[in-house]
Amino acid sequence: QSIAYWPDTQGHRQRALSRILQGQDPILKNPENYGIEPVSARGLYALEAMLFDPAFNAYGPNDPGCTLIRAASRDLAAQAAVLRDAWKPGFAEVLKTAGSAENTRFLDATEARQALFTALLVSLQFDINERLGLPMGSFDKPRPLRAEGRLSNRAQRNLELSLQGQQALAFALIPAKGDAVAMREDFERVLWMVQKLYDPDFAGVDDPGKRFKLEALQTALVLLRTAVNEELSAALGVTMGLNALDGD
Repeated sequence: QSIAYWPDTQGHRQRALSRILQGQDPILKNPENYGIEPVSARGLYALEAMLFDPAFNAYGPNDPGCTLIRAASRDLAAQAAVLRDAWKPGFAEVLKTAGSAENTRFLDATEARQALFTALLVSLQFDINERLGLPMGSFDKPRPLRAEGRLSNRAQRNLELSLQGQQALAFALIPAKGDAVAMREDFERVLWMVQKLYDPDFAGVDDPGKRFKLEALQTALVLLRTAVNEELSAALGVTMGLNALDGD
């Protein structure tokens, strides 16, 4: 959440940034401590607001807004470094040594495969429910303002990059070249559909013609996730583990 606090349906980000910029919060006097700020004022979408939201981006080189941008950027870079260092050579090595005597996290290779398989399915579900589902809302009540990266026109691009990452992980997990044929085809179809949207901020949820394409894409994503679940589960000999999106 401190990297990607979204959606902000209650307006926490606007209030937090306004408080800092109006001098009601002394953090800009000690920007190295920016990590103590609430998640609404940190991460990618706080930076997006400061760069693209007309309510915040009219600042000059020596204004508080510029200081805030630098502080939030350093904070985000520090978080990225912590995750990078924890992954490699940390958790990545734990995955690769599954089943060894000293590995107490994964007792055999099947458990490691299940962790990656579950992460893939959860990521696909996030795209279905959040990246597409949130702005789509319902036909009678679309919610275009809830699109991820709306201010910077990143909604479509973020979904495309997410799917490319999922495709790379899924293909890396396939044990044999001839396995998971339907999954391979579904990934290609879904990526083609995303690239043909021409709706960078998903504002099309409010337009019947464009909404049809988004609904078709969401349906294709559901079918893709089903194919991944069925074909990879059989090929890997695993089932889905705990799903964090369900509150586990």
